[in-house]
Amino acid sequence: MIRPLRPTDTIALVNFGRQACPNEATARDRVGKQGAQVPAWGILIREWLPWTTQRQAWVAEDGGAIAGLVSVKPGTSSTVWDVDVILLGDCNAEDVCADLLDGLSQAGSDQGIERVFLRLLSQSPLFAAARRAGFAHYLTEYLYRAEAPVPPQGAPLKFRATTGKDELPLFQLYSAAVPVSVRRMEGMTLREWQETQKGWGRGRQELVEQDEAVLAWLRVADQGKAGFFEMTVRPSEEDVWKGVIARALVQLVGKQTVTCLVPDYQDRLRWLLEQNGFQQAAQYCALGKQLTARVKQTVLVPARA
Repeated sequence: MIRPLRPTDTIALVNFGRQACPNEATARDRVGKQGAQVPAWGILIREWLPWTTQRQAWVAEDGGAIAGLVSVKPGTSSTVWDVDVILLGDCNAEDVCADLLDGLSQAGSDQGIERVFLRLLSQSPLFAAARRAGFAHYLTEYLYRAEAPVPPQGAPLKFRATTGKDELPLFQLYSAAVPVSVRRMEGMTLREWQETQKGWGRGRQELVEQDEAVLAWLRVADQGKAGFFEMTVRPSEEDVWKGVIARALVQLVGKQTVTCLVPDYQDRLRWLLEQNGFQQAAQYCALGKQLTARVKQTVLVPARA
């Protein structure tokens, strides 16, 4: 049985957490971070203590014991969920995982959620279960890592911080740089893209523009001793890539480790990172599911005189 997590599950959840397999899901804002595994009891605390961010989680119950747990990351979007935790008592419990994702999807439909995202390592044993639950693999991502990288010599570019007025130009850059197969899931319209970004945005954001058009968009996150960055560059501006990498590494000078998430359509970025001492550290499968939100039916009643 799939049901929401309850405060009364404390003892059962702690017992489950002692033998649960590692977390299989990686939310976008956790990519590249160390210590991303989350104990099951930590989910309970975060969900129910009144002074912490509220989250939603569901459990698979079998004979009064918890057999699995799935959770979505708290965010500011009202139409997008990002799965950040999948914990199973049996690491190969494909049926339990599929049931949990089905239950999450049903709850999302009831709450007006339009899209659910899930990121798994490419070798995850739960990939087939996610496909069974209706999730489509729409993108492969590569995580590159370097130890204390030195900024390369890049073309001089003028960067400025992004503002709320930049959303339309950034969307236009996204539409030009991202394949339609990816945009179908992450957002074909400005509204859909904005909702996706609400759940994924992190760190400092800067852009490069020319003639009122955005050429490049850089996102940099400080993670203590580590740093993370990702970028979007207009396809016709290949010479810009090196300058954006240089800008990112300048901002992360002194970090012991720097990581960069690269989607499979950015071959130019992968090549440049390897030229600057980065090595591939992980490969992810990005999956998504379009939900059909339930609309309350309007009932007509006769007017009374």
